[in-house]
Amino acid sequence: MLFPHLATILTVASGVLASKLKEWPKVESPIKGPLNSLFTSQCASDINNQLQAMWDTLSSKHKNYLTDDNKDPVSVRLSPKEYQQLLEQLRECSSDDPQALLLLAELLTFGHYSVRPQYAAGFAAYKQYAELTGDPAAQFFVGLLYSTGLFGQWPRDQARATLYYSFAAKGGDVRAQMAMSNRINNGIGMPQDCDAALKYLRLAANQTLNYFLDGPPGGKHLGPSSWHLADSNYGLYGNLGKETSMYDEYAEDSSEEILEYAEHMLEGKVAEYKWSLSEFFYRGSQNVEPDLTKSARLAHECAGLFFTDLDAKEVAPARESQWYSVRCATRLGQMYMRGEGVEQDYKLAHKWFHKAWQASGGQIGTAGNGLGYIYRHGLGVKQNTEKAIRYFHKAAELQSLPAHYNLGEIQLERGDHKAALRYFSEAATVNLPAMYETGEYYFRVREDPAIAEAVATVGTYSDELTCSKTYKHFKLFNERICGNKFPRRWALQQWNLGTFHNAFVGFVIEAEQGSENGQFNAAYVVDECLNYDDNGVISESDKLSALAYWTRSSIQSNFESTLRMGDYYLYGIGTKPDAEKAHECYTGAAERGNLGLARWNLGWMHEHGIGVSQDYHLAKRHYDSALVANPDAYLAVYLSLAKLRFKIIASAIGGFLGYKKKTDTQVSIIGGPSNNAKSNFARFRNMVIRFNRIGVLDLALLGSFILVVYLLSNRQAVNPEIANLPDVDEAPRDTAVNAPREEPAEPQPLHRPLGPHLGDPEDGAFPS
Repeated sequence: MLFPHLATILTVASGVLASKLKEWPKVESPIKGPLNSLFTSQCASDINNQLQAMWDTLSSKHKNYLTDDNKDPVSVRLSPKEYQQLLEQLRECSSDDPQALLLLAELLTFGHYSVRPQYAAGFAAYKQYAELTGDPAAQFFVGLLYSTGLFGQWPRDQARATLYYSFAAKGGDVRAQMAMSNRINNGIGMPQDCDAALKYLRLAANQTLNYFLDGPPGGKHLGPSSWHLADSNYGLYGNLGKETSMYDEYAEDSSEEILEYAEHMLEGKVAEYKWSLSEFFYRGSQNVEPDLTKSARLAHECAGLFFTDLDAKEVAPARESQWYSVRCATRLGQMYMRGEGVEQDYKLAHKWFHKAWQASGGQIGTAGNGLGYIYRHGLGVKQNTEKAIRYFHKAAELQSLPAHYNLGEIQLERGDHKAALRYFSEAATVNLPAMYETGEYYFRVREDPAIAEAVATVGTYSDELTCSKTYKHFKLFNERICGNKFPRRWALQQWNLGTFHNAFVGFVIEAEQGSENGQFNAAYVVDECLNYDDNGVISESDKLSALAYWTRSSIQSNFESTLRMGDYYLYGIGTKPDAEKAHECYTGAAERGNLGLARWNLGWMHEHGIGVSQDYHLAKRHYDSALVANPDAYLAVYLSLAKLRFKIIASAIGGFLGYKKKTDTQVSIIGGPSNNAKSNFARFRNMVIRFNRIGVLDLALLGSFILVVYLLSNRQAVNPEIANLPDVDEAPRDTAVNAPREEPAEPQPLHRPLGPHLGDPEDGAFPS
């Protein structure tokens, strides 16, 4: 993987100083190994020695900085002069040293705090290195440049992007294989072809499986599989988008804050408290790395509350209040077997699994599966396959999915494809190896009659569905294991350091491989940084990129992205204003995602006749359904309904007096739309702010006005239309879905829940 070795060292070092961390973060070099392994020539070695000296200097200043909170971290950054000296030395060496050329490319592309990146020069150096060495990682990055034209610094050329991606994929680069699969499957720059896309995706899955299994028993430890940058703010639109936000309640908390919170919430429940924290530190979160040592310590403390003598032959059955200690014992068995946070010890693993199995009365599937795994592979005990199968069966009855996979693996070794596929299918929803094996069965259904018979027995699928189902399995499998292809953690570090251009590059690398997570985050980085300009790196011209990635994220059923697409089309951000397309996007987000804000937007559009004909009845229905979908929006909905009723009365009076109705415009009681791509979220917020700022007299006058309007609107004598409108409380949950709407002159059905198509094949990555 091509990443900034030099820039990573310097940027992360400065960021560590700025954030007052007590130890250097471990940023793994995503290319081919440690930085030192790249320096094989004398010229590059000399540069490496200078880098090491600078690193030592930064380290010493870092220690001093920790003892003085008033010291400015900027003072320890490299000066522009030192940075330019490094560049000059690399340029001198790069003419006959490919490794120096690679370092130069990375330094120019990713820059440093002291100096802005020089993208055009950096990209040219990458292209020169790729052509000189044929390195697949460099070819992938050049393909990325042609596909996206990062920051407008490189000409977009989808044909060349495909060419470089294909060379890199044939050379074994797993990211290029994912990117080629994504382009072929979605028709980006070429016709759609599921079978051809599947071949590339299966190659990536083979490498990913080997990467996953090349670790402790059971596979590598994986942190959070996916997250969005907006999750720390409860979603893209805060609480108003909470229906679709998979936010992490601990996303922005430090380890110390989490400890304090858990201790407060679980006061007096010692075992539950320690088990909860042990599990949290084992899994980690968006901003908290997994801490296996801390997890093991807490698990020991938790288990020790019940298991006082590990060598005792018999264990009394655990009461309900002691089950958290039993669960901790199960976790310890797994950690000792895998060597996570503790020294690997198969005998201790067997003891902890056995104690948990005894204390639970054979009711914890994870412990039974652990014992089965130990006996099947002879880890610290004599191998006994039949005993292992008995444990696996008991664990499978307790819904242990890894036990289903292990039974499927045994049946596969025995040649019983029907039984194997049945077990794999049951475990494939969560278990990663089972997910891969199920995909393999579907892929080979046309090649092996025995497998075709097994697939037909377990579940019958047509040829058309076989490809899409297989693709789904392999895609989900690849995206769950991101360590060998997605620089997600590195991109998050760059985002937290304020290096937005680097964060964007990291998320774009993931987005080009078809990951919804990467597409969402890439668009979010551009969207959030439009007003910052980041020294000219991320500018207004990148709105087109954001719209493309919002669209692709929306295609993969992220309805917050669908809502944001509507904002872009409504306000003409990255495209020409198109209120009709905005209405389609809001409709998709409202009906498929049940987003209250999308329903409110639809009411606003119908009220003002924007993109649709003006219809106060439909506007009220959408406002009512917005309140049903999101009760937190009551203030905005009530004010909108009050204004709507007033407009209906005014319209009726004006008609009675013979006044002509003026064309409504995009003006509401809080002003017209802004160009900040924040949808009508700002309208909700401004309503609340202005409501809180008015005085007591103003409040009384406003209340009297609303009361008069409400009473008048419910009198049939004033206007019969108003009395027939349903009340807010009577509106059903699916009012917006079932509401009548005008039929367009030419039906244009949506084929996706997200609105308009991504673009023509020749557009490639970005629609026009």
